[in-house]
Amino acid sequence: MLSINSIPGFNYKFSGRMLGGRFTYTLDGFIMIIVLFRMIFCVNLYLFFSKWGSNEFKRCMAKAKIDLTYTYLFKLEVNYHPLRLTFALSIVLFIYCGIILSYLEKSFDSNFSPSWDKSNTDNNLWLTIVTMTTVGYGDGYPSTHLGRLVAVFA
Repeated sequence: MLSINSIPGFNYKFSGRMLGGRFTYTLDGFIMIIVLFRMIFCVNLYLFFSKWGSNEFKRCMAKAKIDLTYTYLFKLEVNYHPLRLTFALSIVLFIYCGIILSYLEKSFDSNFSPSWDKSNTDNNLWLTIVTMTTVGYGDGYPSTHLGRLVAVFA
């Protein structure tokens, strides 16, 4: 249920030129990015094992006639555990953006060679952490338009 696969034997490649280099993206890579975003089902696991998923809490909410939606549960988590929620969301975003950046940057070839290995996921995680914490050392930066878009989002 959590996986999406392309048709066997059909892996379309997108290629072109940008910023003095050549890029090649595959359909499987974009499908991998979509599958990463489907990992939101981990929220269900968290809610199941937290106090918000207990039967006693559900009975209290049913008595008060409060509908348990994800928005309401998110508000409860923000009110009662803001630091834990901020830390968890930051870690998840670091990992997601790092993995997406490593896919988008590894298929870009140019004459200009950056001082860092852009195909290494660890380097892209470091780039994401430096970008999101606004430290901005300047030791690495994305080379493609889509990589820069992910960095701006981060």
